[in-house]
Amino acid sequence: MTPISATVTSIEQDIATVQCVDGQTLRLPLDAFAGTPTLNTPVHIIVAPVQATDAATRELSRHIINEFLGSSPTQAS
Repeated sequence: MTPISATVTSIEQDIATVQCVDGQTLRLPLDAFAGTPTLNTPVHIIVAPVQATDAATRELSRHIINEFLGSSPTQAS
């Protein structure tokens, strides 16, 4: 699973617009974000089927820990 990279390009009332690296834009409710996004904040978008949400969350956690520790997924095993 690879997160989709995007940037917050506008915030109006309770909606943030994010632009993906491929140019696509999404309008997302602010409560869909962990934390409070600000203008020009880089974000990651995770897409997972409902039944795979727990597995996707674990995979994202593993990815974040590996980034923090500076190790690749193969080194962390």
